[in-house]
Amino acid sequence: WVDLGRAYRAVNLPQKALEALRNALALDPDDADAYEALAPLLESHGYGDEALEAYRQARERRPDRLENWLRH
Repeated sequence: WVDLGRAYRAVNLPQKALEALRNALALDPDDADAYEALAPLLESHGYGDEALEAYRQARERRPDRLENWLRH
């Protein structure tokens, strides 16, 4: 689901990307890759509060990844 979400985003289908990434998290709520892909997508489409939460979840799951700290 994460790869599908990234592919949809790459071809400018943000709603399908959001759906795929949310499906990924429904199947595995601890999927750091899904949070890392979801956060900037949410942010770029005006879902600020949800984006901040996704960034927080990504940091929680991968605290050693600098990118997760620099975003928000």
